[in-house]
Amino acid sequence: MIALILCLACAPADMDTGADDVAALDEAPGVLWGEYSIELRVGQDIGAFSFGMAETACIDCYTGEDCTDGSLCHEGEGDRLSLLCGASEEGLSTGAATAFTGSDDAQSVTFYLESAGDCYTWGHSPSYYSDCIEL
Repeated sequence: MIALILCLACAPADMDTGADDVAALDEAPGVLWGEYSIELRVGQDIGAFSFGMAETACIDCYTGEDCTDGSLCHEGEGDRLSLLCGASEEGLSTGAATAFTGSDDAQSVTFYLESAGDCYTWGHSPSYYSDCIEL
């Protein structure tokens, strides 16, 4: 054990130790629904990320921003992302505007977050994103 401590102490400062630079998420990020914007708050800097939302509590649900099969995916970086609400289909903009509105029922939406190769899901129906870690 002493040899291991000495070895780590002598390692160059820029040596890659194999540890991920981005911590895994332990709990679901907050999504605040305002009258004019929706804000994702992750709670920690996770670097570059992709954020998606899918309405999952209806028969003919809106899934145009769910990050699957070529749909829109909102790109962000750091620990938060703010999207303007109520964009038309032509006005949708990755990382800037969403078709969801502040009056949409947040309880009917499932969320997706991907960072550093891991994806996380939470909200109404996490099984919608079956390959992701449920928070």
